[in-house]
Amino acid sequence: MEFYKFSNKLLHPFFLSTIEEMDEISRPYAVDFLGEGKQPVAVFVSPANTYPRNYRLRLIPPKILVFSDNGLMQISFPEKKETKPTVSYLNAADILMIKSFLYLLYGKLQIWSVKSEDAPVIDIEYNTVAHNTLHSYVQTLIELSWNQSENFEEHLKPDNSYEDLFKISFSFYNGILTEGLHKDETVFTAIYQPEIYKRHFGLFTKKISPNTSIALTNKQIIILHQDIRYRVHHEWLFTFIPRFRCGDLHVVENNSGAKCQIEISKNFSFDFLLDDHRLQSFQDKYFQWRPQK
Repeated sequence: MEFYKFSNKLLHPFFLSTIEEMDEISRPYAVDFLGEGKQPVAVFVSPANTYPRNYRLRLIPPKILVFSDNGLMQISFPEKKETKPTVSYLNAADILMIKSFLYLLYGKLQIWSVKSEDAPVIDIEYNTVAHNTLHSYVQTLIELSWNQSENFEEHLKPDNSYEDLFKISFSFYNGILTEGLHKDETVFTAIYQPEIYKRHFGLFTKKISPNTSIALTNKQIIILHQDIRYRVHHEWLFTFIPRFRCGDLHVVENNSGAKCQIEISKNFSFDFLLDDHRLQSFQDKYFQWRPQK
């Protein structure tokens, strides 16, 4: 079955379990990725769809994710049918960071690799009606990125901050619980940072940082924040970074709070803002939690 025929009719993503079910265009790429005679863990197909942006509808061409026992392949189809698709490969052990954005029926998954830090190796937009199933495969991929052979000397003991988050923001508590945490994963500490505003001319204020929660676990760091553009929120924006990838924490303080930067690799980092009230506590806990290299 030709990919474009069914991709133009179906707007909802779907899953395949064997290579034989794939279309004639994408099947050879999957065989090359998996090896002759081998089957995928799962195949996720996101058909062509349209999403609003800047008051216009934009076309999202079809994309396919092929999950293997130790990685992932993405097949990206162009808007012009006569052009060949582009293919990217990811080994789970090379994962630097994963971002998962969920807006009602719109989802976006991006994954960065040590072999390509300038742009995400995996970058796919999809209808979230299939998110629950896709989430289980992404969770497995995250676990494979943790470098299970590395044992950390623990200097930070779990506190009650994550349980306290339940009272501060159930949405953030529930998001970390349902989308972030894995079986047998322990939260050492969690911090909740409300929106940060910058004052202009003594009268006007501008939001420069959204509501954000950061959880330090025994396996990873989980960052959950909202979209700074909106006042009413129906979204969860997640970032997941394996613990052993987290390096030094650099802080630059100014009148609007502190810009924090976590080194993930030599040329790659993750940035966020904290106010003065939360900065010192987070610094102390992060230095106890981070892997000693």
